Amino acid sequence: MLPYGTYLIVQRKPTILAHEIKVFFCKYNDPIYVKMEKIEIMIKLASDQSIDQVLLEFKEYATEVDADFVRKAVRAIGCCAIKLERAAERCFSVLLELIKIKVNYVVQEAIIVIKDIFRRYPNTHESIIATLCESLDTLDEPETKASMIWIIGEYAERIDNADELLESFLESFPEEPAQAAKDVVLAEKPVISDDSNKLDPSLLDELLANIATLSSVYHKPPEAFVTRVKTAQTSEEIEYPDGSETGYSDTPAESGASSPATSCNSYYAAARHPAAPVPD
Repeated sequence: MLPYGTYLIVQRKPTILAHEIKVFFCKYNDPIYVKMEKIEIMIKLASDQSIDQVLLEFKEYATEVDADFVRKAVRAIGCCAIKLERAAERCFSVLLELIKIKVNYVVQEAIIVIKDIFRRYPNTHESIIATLCESLDTLDEPETKASMIWIIGEYAERIDNADELLESFLESFPEEPAQAAKDVVLAEKPVISDDSNKLDPSLLDELLANIATLSSVYHKPPEAFVTRVKTAQTSEEIEYPDGSETGYSDTPAESGASSPATSCNSYYAAARHPAAPVPD
């Protein structure tokens, strides 16, 4: 099993496990959440020296049956291409091989990834565009359509029938969800860069300080998901001597005053150590 918090440690000290990347290769019987975490760690540890091994792993993961895991693996290939410029060509080759398998959700995820790579390295690897255009009829996800429209528009001068390809999207444009339409018409173009160091340094410090808690699982500070409840005292509450528990008993006392409630600690202590039997 993968200890939670490993990704946080790797992010702070990426060289500490740089030569142990094989430890994080996914096993067939790993739970899905462990596989997802391992992929994130592998992206972080990937280097020019280990990229060939990493790409072989990701390519194998992209042929699995779990669609979410497959999508994660395809996106991981794109992350490696953006992170390692010298490996971008090899990443493109793997993506092209996956597209040729013609599994629909693999093709759609690959198009999204390739759009980001085009933005990171403009005017490169343009030969793959013809292969992408062969899959236009199978695209049904809004993000994939938006990515393909961007690719066609950006490289329209290099595509002979770019206007016809764009018209095929116009037919279904009114039927697209509002958000998908906005993604195409109003989308901004932020700089595409390596985001493997995506945690804010101050947040990372706080998460590392809570490495053995749920913070290392959710990647959020404790106050983000722990609710502290304050109970307001009322005038009806009875004061008790120092050291005694306050509260109300389940049954009223004969004198009319309420008896102190038994605390959780004393209840469980009694359960663990039952009273000795009274001799006859």
